[in-house]
Amino acid sequence: MGQVRTAGMGAAAIGLDMAAALRLAEAEGVQPSIASHLLAQLEAGLVAGWNERIKAREG
Repeated sequence: MGQVRTAGMGAAAIGLDMAAALRLAEAEGVQPSIASHLLAQLEAGLVAGWNERIKAREG
């Protein structure tokens, strides 16, 4: 099992097994550097989206 990164979002958190995601990307023919960049963008987008939902519920 790979390292799991978590991103805090108020009371919620997401976890992403980076090693597994990179292995899957490599198996699909995606360059590791591109996959790492896309995973970081995905993680940031999820955090931003969830933060907006939390703000909307509180607002």
